[in-house]
Amino acid sequence: MNFAIGVREDDGNLLFLNLAGKCGGYDEHGPHTLIAGETGSGKGILTQGLLLQLVAFNDPKNVELVLVDPKKGVDFVWLDGFPHMREEVVTEKEQAKKAFERLVHEMDRRYDLFRKEGVSDIARYNSRMEPDDRLPRIILVHDELGSWMAQEKDYRETVLSSVSSLGMEARAAGIHLFLITQRADADAVPPRLRDNMNNRLCLRVHNSTGSRMVLDTGGAERLLGKGHLACQLANQSMPAGQEFFVVQVPYADPDDMERLAEAAKSHWAD
Repeated sequence: MNFAIGVREDDGNLLFLNLAGKCGGYDEHGPHTLIAGETGSGKGILTQGLLLQLVAFNDPKNVELVLVDPKKGVDFVWLDGFPHMREEVVTEKEQAKKAFERLVHEMDRRYDLFRKEGVSDIARYNSRMEPDDRLPRIILVHDELGSWMAQEKDYRETVLSSVSSLGMEARAAGIHLFLITQRADADAVPPRLRDNMNNRLCLRVHNSTGSRMVLDTGGAERLLGKGHLACQLANQSMPAGQEFFVVQVPYADPDDMERLAEAAKSHWAD
C-alpha cells in the first residue's frame, strides 16, 4: 500500500504515496487520491504504474481491486485474470453507481464489525482475526471520471454522495479511492469531490484554471507533459518554498507492462 510515484526534481529521491503506514521517509498520506491530466500528459502511464504496483506487491487475500472504466477497459486488459479483481471491469454507469453504493455499505458493515470486536480500524481488527477471517483492503479506481460526471446529473450526485460518505471515514475501514480525470473543470472536479480527495496528483493541464481546480494553485499548466507531475500529499510537508512536489513519473512501454504483469500474475497463481 506504499506506491513509488516517481523521482523528485528538487533532490533526486523517490517520492512515495503511502496509504497504510510510513515508507521511504514519508508519512502516511490520505486515503483517497485524485489524478488529473490532459492527453499526452502521462496520466495513463502513471495510472498503469500504480495499478501494476498494487497487483504485484499485494497478496490478493489482502487487497481487492474494483476498476471502473468508461472506455470499456481497453487500457486494462492486462489485468484480466488477476485474482485481485473483486469483479470484472465496470464499464456501464449503472454498474458504477452500484459499485460506489456497495463500498459505502461495506464501510458501514466493517464499522459494525469493529464495534463488536472493540477496535477502531482494519489493522487492529485483522490483528485479532484468524487469516481466513481478515478483511482485505478495497481499492476503487475510476478512470475517465469526468466524462460520466458531465454527462448525467444522477451519476454525478451518486458519486458525490458516495465520496462524501467515504471521506476520511473510509481510511479506518481499509477502503481507498483513486479518481482519474482528463478534464480539470467544475463538472469533473466539483468542490465536494475535491475536498474529500486528500492526495492530488496533477499532470499537465490546459490552463491555470485547471491547475487550481486540482491543486488549489496554478503551475500544473507549465508542466512538460510525458509524466511531468505536480502533487500534493496529505500530512506531508512540501519542499521549502514550493506549493507542490514536482516529480518525473517512470515510463514503461506496453510490452514491458505486459511482461511485468504476466510475471506478477504467474507469481500469484503459484
